[in-house]
Amino acid sequence: MTGSIHERISTSTSELGHVNDARVAKRLRVVRPRYVPLLHRIREHPVDLLTMVEQVTDCLDALFHGAHILHGDISVNSIVWSPSESASSEGNFVLCDLDTALDLDQDGSATVHVATTPRWHRTGTLPFLAIELIKGPETPHRLHHNYESLFWVVLWCAMKADYHAAGTDRAVIDKSLNKWESIRPRDIVSEKTKVLAMTWEELPIPKRFKESSHISDFVDNFRTFIHEAPGKVNTVLRKQRSRSGIAVQDRSEILDTIVCKERIRAMLKEAAELA
Repeated sequence: MTGSIHERISTSTSELGHVNDARVAKRLRVVRPRYVPLLHRIREHPVDLLTMVEQVTDCLDALFHGAHILHGDISVNSIVWSPSESASSEGNFVLCDLDTALDLDQDGSATVHVATTPRWHRTGTLPFLAIELIKGPETPHRLHHNYESLFWVVLWCAMKADYHAAGTDRAVIDKSLNKWESIRPRDIVSEKTKVLAMTWEELPIPKRFKESSHISDFVDNFRTFIHEAPGKVNTVLRKQRSRSGIAVQDRSEILDTIVCKERIRAMLKEAAELA
């Protein structure tokens, strides 16, 4: 990370207080022994799953639109909980591991275009990588891909937080998550596509998370949202193509307007009303 990027992060996220680069995070692990891995925090405070989504969504938006930086690896390892040293605040979720972030031009295009890099240089952790990026290694990484990765982080936490609790069917969870970690990209795509098409009742999520109305409402709405996004893009494209004189947008440009901060925020608000 260059000095200029650090300055842009500081400027664009000064009011958020929960963005850090990997080197800062590593230092915090030494200085603050209570720097908590994401899954540990969610296991102890399930409702924070939604808080995490809210804070990370805000971070990704601020990095992209404010600092012109695109995070390159949203996963359970790049989000941690930082306890507050102030009595007035419990703490925040921290987005770290910006080593693989893409530096963007002012118009939002990547300075180093992903499509020009070899396929083995694709950044991201496969179990949490957006389906489109796994299917097409030459596909440019965009902001909407990070929001999809955030969904896979949410679902992974919901499935794993109570993995060792009494009554949890670990075999069913393992059967699905082991495929997320496959070395064969097509197997990962196949399993993720299958998961997106499942109903809430079919998903292998332990009882405590499955029976929480606001958590279940949000996770299921998030799943449906990601699952239906490509179809919504097709609808927009059909309308554009049927009108003469209307420029036809790129699919990714449309997805950026559909899979966005505002829609995720709206789902969080709907879930909060059920709490």
